[in-house]
Amino acid sequence: MRLAPLIAVLALSPGCKRADPHERAAPPTTTAPTTTDPVVPAGSLVAPTLEAWYGIMLPTPATEALIAPLLEAARTLGFAVNPGGAPVGRWIDIHTSTPEDAGFGDGHDHDLPNLRGVTADELDVEGAFVIGAGGPAADLEPIHEALASLAFQGATAGQGWILDEQTKALFSAAAFSATIIGAPRSFVHLVTFFVSEADDGVVLTSSGMGRFGLPDLIIHLGAGADVEAWAARVDAAGQALVDRGALDDAGLLIAGDQRWGVTWAVDAATGEHALELTPIP
Repeated sequence: MRLAPLIAVLALSPGCKRADPHERAAPPTTTAPTTTDPVVPAGSLVAPTLEAWYGIMLPTPATEALIAPLLEAARTLGFAVNPGGAPVGRWIDIHTSTPEDAGFGDGHDHDLPNLRGVTADELDVEGAFVIGAGGPAADLEPIHEALASLAFQGATAGQGWILDEQTKALFSAAAFSATIIGAPRSFVHLVTFFVSEADDGVVLTSSGMGRFGLPDLIIHLGAGADVEAWAARVDAAGQALVDRGALDDAGLLIAGDQRWGVTWAVDAATGEHALELTPIP
């Protein structure tokens, strides 16, 4: 299901945790408050570092022969390759995996409603590898451009598909090339929202803002709110935050004709700090 026309929506059960399968000792990728004060201070909200990951799903088992050219291409681009620990500077990590660990399911029994350029009938996944990239937030564009290019190359060479591990969108190589490559700051293509019901209305919880070095978003809409009708305003708010990396002078997020109040909150699904946006009439 997708919020027309741009926001992908997945059902999120209470207590469901969206875990990152890649355990790294890298610095935190999102800004978080140091106290319990809900007030978001003025200034940049962008963390010093960022990272993002893709899973490459394959119709055959992944091999080192498939990955080796990608590692060499990453070195040519000036990235530290598979650095381990807490890397300094730009890095790229590529290693074989399983479909389960890469976020797909067991290869046959999967639940990925957000399919892009691919149908469920054609999916028969037998292998996978994962590719991640990160580094200083100031290097967002070259990091994401290199990551997207290598993910596309790997999927093309392996005749497979590309899974965005944060949004759970699964792309054909062609659809990925058409929407992701060349759009390193595109909120609508790189962030998704999970929708849940609350006592006082609908809650939208984003996944994917960490790739911009930003906290994820929690947006409360009132009871009976038409989520699709809010799609364009939510998209505009997210894109404004990606573009500016900070709130407006009055401590609000203003996008188009919509003003949003912003406070710190905690995402109950992940335990991570998030920015709670409340629409101001």
